[in-house]
Order: sequence, then structure tokens, then C-alpha cells
Amino acid sequence: MISTADSAFVGWAQLLVESTLKASLLLFIAGAAALALSRSSAAVRHAVWATAIVGVLLIAPLALVLPAIPVRSPDAVAGAWMGYAHPENAGMGGQFSSPPDTSGLRTAASPGRAETPASTTWPRSLLPALVIVWASGAVILACCFLSAGLRLSRLARQSSSAAEPSIDRVALEAAEHLGVSTARVHLRWTDRELTPMTWGLRRPLLILPLACKTWDEERLRQVLVHEIGHILRWDVLTQALSSAACALYWFNPLVWMAARQMLVERERACDDLVLESGAKPSSYAHGLLDIARSLGARWTAAHVSPAMARRSQISGRLLAVLDPARSRQGLGRRVALLAASAGAVLVLPLALLEPVPAIRAAVVPAPQVVTATMASIGEEDFKAIGAVYDEWKSAVRRRDAHAVSLLYTADGMIVVPVMPPIGGRQAVADMYQYYFDNGLAGIEVHTEELYPVGDMICELGTSEGLTSSGRVLSTNRYMTLWKKDEGKWHAHRDYFVQ
Repeated sequence: MISTADSAFVGWAQLLVESTLKASLLLFIAGAAALALSRSSAAVRHAVWATAIVGVLLIAPLALVLPAIPVRSPDAVAGAWMGYAHPENAGMGGQFSSPPDTSGLRTAASPGRAETPASTTWPRSLLPALVIVWASGAVILACCFLSAGLRLSRLARQSSSAAEPSIDRVALEAAEHLGVSTARVHLRWTDRELTPMTWGLRRPLLILPLACKTWDEERLRQVLVHEIGHILRWDVLTQALSSAACALYWFNPLVWMAARQMLVERERACDDLVLESGAKPSSYAHGLLDIARSLGARWTAAHVSPAMARRSQISGRLLAVLDPARSRQGLGRRVALLAASAGAVLVLPLALLEPVPAIRAAVVPAPQVVTATMASIGEEDFKAIGAVYDEWKSAVRRRDAHAVSLLYTADGMIVVPVMPPIGGRQAVADMYQYYFDNGLAGIEVHTEELYPVGDMICELGTSEGLTSSGRVLSTNRYMTLWKKDEGKWHAHRDYFVQ
């Protein structure tokens, strides 16, 4: 039997792998868009990457709360997708090597997600370990980012807010030039050798090293315009979203690449603000290089707060600053709205759409009362088989896989096209429990013919797999051989075809 805990791990693993594949596709599209916009400004490319990061964070929650929309696709495409997106499609309880088909069935831990037989499967016993490894990595990385944020908060509290009239004047002039409310600009001073950075959302702080007081007014103005630009662009918020995506998808290099590219474009966008404010490219480039050499930022700090000059990125930024052909245009409302709309158009279908094979595989039927003529069998046998179907129906309603298995003979067998034959009551129980755990709510059985075959009775008909809302999942033809065992009819062989 499959436990509730196993089903939960199956659901989480399915959601994680499926979301990873969809997020990767979204990031590939974002990368192509950023490449196509290589001649646009850094602010526009930053908007592309920020939108993709938000989409990556939204795919899994949307998939959980919104109903899936199955989309038929060629079997090869759907099979390849589901082989990786549904790791739970592995042998159950060691009874068989290929899974029963659950095309269109819903998992308990991931409502609305469809399942399909996979050609590439993972052993079910590995799923708890895989989920635990993922969760451990996410928690560890989240703790690193949280710790860095707490250290920055402590640094901000310990820093000095002593007024420096000349520097305050330059800061207010820079804020007014960028259109940022002066009430949002708060300077703090630290004696640590840290690169200038911005911290906080509700009350953003510009944390500056004491070395700033020795700079000339031109360099100070450039630094303040750059940092106030982060406040104008809400870069602390997009940085937090980027860190959250990295923590949740720590194993996906595409997410880290997107986070890095967003960080690069963010700093270049603020560099563009400095140049647009009238700074000379050569002077600003010299100042950036000097700050990067003399001041630094820890890796974790740079991933929770916009830091002005990280040494690992300075060469690319200097080339961008000194390139006269680059666009320095900021992000207008129209472009921001366009980026958000494009993101929604991409993310919603990715979250909702579920590829399924164009040809549905067989689903083992559950009970309904037999509605066939009894011309070729006796009335007593006809009623006896009908009584077995009543028991079957009751067992399915209770989700009692063991009770269903008792309606088969001890050596009963189920044969479907997508897997080796399943033999024995335990394997039958495992199979039905799998279906119950994955949301099978009912099956309509339409018996077309009943006739004797030796000491057995052969039944032919069609079956329809149903959800709890009555939606048809699949339609299949079947043949059941009934055999008397200890004076009662039992299902001895079940054969299903598409």
C-alpha cells in the first residue's frame, strides 16, 4: 500500500520538477528577449530579467491554486515531458517495473496536475530523499540570505546618522534631480570598509563608508546619484525576489544566471542614471575602479542589497560606461507595463497548461452496476456479478484498495498496454491505492455482452475514467473474465485496450 506521506512526497516532487522545467523554459525565453534587446538600455533588459524572476516565483503557486488545462500533444513530446516532470511514475511497492497509467488523474498534493506514463522514471523510494535534499538546500541558502540581511540591519543600526551639511546638500540635490522624495533619502555612516550600498524598503538607507568624506564633490555626487537610483527603481525589492528564487531553485543554474544578469543590468542602469545626470564617462569610470579596488562587499551582502562596486563585475561595467554608442534611456511606464503584460502572457499558460498524449492509455475501471442482457447466462449468475459490482462500487467510494483486491481471485491479473501484467491481490491493491491517492473518483462501466466461456463468464464493454466533478479523463474498451472462487464470482482477468 502507498501511505499518505508517500503521496505527499510524490506531489511535492512532481510540483518541484514540473515547476523547474517550466521556469527553465521561461528563463530561456527571457534570455532570448534580453539578447534581442542588446541595443536597448540596461534598464529595459533589467525589466526583462526582473519579470522572469517574478514569473519563476509565481509558476508553482499558480499551478497549485488554479485548475490545469490539459493540452493534447504528440505522444513523443508529452512522454518526454512527463518522464521528467512526473518522477512519481515509478513501480509501486516493488510489484512491477512500469507504472499504471494515471493519464489525467489529479495528485493529492498538487491539485489540478495531470499525470501520464513516463518512459523515464525515478524509483519511488528516492522521492523522500530528493525532496528532503531540495528542502535542506533551500533552507540553508535562505538562512544565509537572512543572516546577511540581519547583519546589514545591525550595521545600519550601529552606523552614525550625524549630519554632514555639505554632503547632505549634495544628496538632496541628487534626489531632486532624479525625482525622488527627499524624505526617502537617509544617509548613514559606517567605519567599515564597505562599498556604498542601499538597504531597506519602507525607509531606505544609504550606507556610506567614512572614506566618502574625503572624496571630492564630483565623485560624491556620482556615488549618491547611483545609490539614490536604486531607491528610485525599487532595486532592494527586486533583489529580494531574486534571492528568494535562488533559494527555492538553488539547484537550477539558469536561475542563478538570471539573478546574476539582473544584478549586472541593475548596476548598469544606475550607471546610466549617473551619466545622464551629466557625469563624464572617464571620470565616473575612474571613480568606479577606485571604489572597487579600495572597498568591497561580501557575496551574501551583495545578494540581499544593491552594492555599488563588486570587483567581479567591474570590467564589464567600465566597458559599458565608456561605450558612447550605448543607450542610456530609463525605464518608462509604457515599457514597464509592456514587460509586465508579456510576463503575465507567458507565466499563466506555463502554470496552467498540462501536456498530455494525444492517445490516452487505459485506466482500470471501477464499479458500476452491470446493464447487459442475461440472455446467454443464467439470471442467478447475472445478479451475482451485479452484486460484486455493488461491492466494488462501495469499496471505491471508501477508497479501500484492499477491499477491491478481494474482489479478484488470488491469482487475478490486470493487463494494460503500458505495463507488464499485474498479478496477485497485493499488486492489485497497490495499483488501486495508487489511483485513489492520485484522485480517481469514479468510473462508468458500460457492459455490452456477457457470455459463458467454459466455467467462466466473459464480459465485454467500455469504461470511462471520471474526476470528482464528473469530467471524463479517458475512454477504454475492456474484457473481464469472471471466475467462481469459493462459491462467489471474482474478477480473474482484466484486459484493457485503447
